[in-house]
Amino acid sequence: MKVLHIILSCTILFITGCATVMDNVIETTVGKEDYQKIEEIDLLILDYKINRNMAQLDSATTKIHDLIKDRAYNKEYEATLYGLAGEIDNLVGNIQGVKNNFVQVEKRSKSVEYYFLLAAFLEKELSGKIKILEDGVLSANSSGKIKLYLALYYFEDKNFKKSTACFDDAFDLLHRKYKEYYMKDRELAYQLMENPNADSKDLLDTEIVSFSHVIRLTLMQTDFLTHITADKNKNPESLLDALKTYGYVHESIKNTEEICARKDVAYFLLSVVSYLENNPDLKVKYKKQYEGNELASPVPDVQVTDYFFNAVLVLVENEIMELPNGIHFLPYKTMSGIEFNELLTKIKKKYY
Repeated sequence: MKVLHIILSCTILFITGCATVMDNVIETTVGKEDYQKIEEIDLLILDYKINRNMAQLDSATTKIHDLIKDRAYNKEYEATLYGLAGEIDNLVGNIQGVKNNFVQVEKRSKSVEYYFLLAAFLEKELSGKIKILEDGVLSANSSGKIKLYLALYYFEDKNFKKSTACFDDAFDLLHRKYKEYYMKDRELAYQLMENPNADSKDLLDTEIVSFSHVIRLTLMQTDFLTHITADKNKNPESLLDALKTYGYVHESIKNTEEICARKDVAYFLLSVVSYLENNPDLKVKYKKQYEGNELASPVPDVQVTDYFFNAVLVLVENEIMELPNGIHFLPYKTMSGIEFNELLTKIKKKYY
């Protein structure tokens, strides 16, 4: 009987040991293909943010459910799946879904970044969200998405310096599509570091600048027009005639709500550069030379007879504006508020 007891004990230990070994094998069976599936789901969620097509979220949700059913993953992988589901719930405003998925993440791993992300989604106060993610950066086993959401929360908190830095960190850690989608937000944060007020944010966020935008940004961000007006809040429309007289705006422009294309930006900035250099001749430098010698324009899509010809050559020569494809100036292409502000910044750095 004693021998039988020993044999039974050994058998039980062997079976239990085998089961434990099998559990460990199952819980660590995560390969490259599994993580590619995670990336596919993550990019579907990003695509939804770009296109707002619910079919992409539905597809992501289906993939998550199919993977969760498998259960042949380690705890961190499972936690990530529930975290992605929670991110989807957050996007569609399903707070209870975020709570439910947070519970599932917490059961499996407090090391994955989604543990901190979902906790931040559930926090009502912005300062609390930031604190949770700042802790997450130090504790999570990855931080790309944490850095991204921190950048967004810092932006909302008007801490544009930290927002810019977090965007840069996130771009280094996440798929390149994140940089493509969020680059405008990063550039806006960077430029708001210098002038973090509501008016400048709206102007910088403009997709296509008008003459009104150009005038307002120049007044707000620089002292380039103080010889025309000392009032930085001056109505652009009331300045139009004066700007025409001083040569900043061509006489063909009827009102400040007209689109200010690259050709007119160049024309405007030529007067700025001419004033800063105290060199009026700069405004006719190349036009006289090319017309007098009957030379062809060196820029194929800008003619010598164009009113902005001289402006284009001076601005390109001074590396303030560029030929986007190395050959053409694209004079009728529009500019965004961020792009125009970058030109103002170049001039400030060059002359101040």
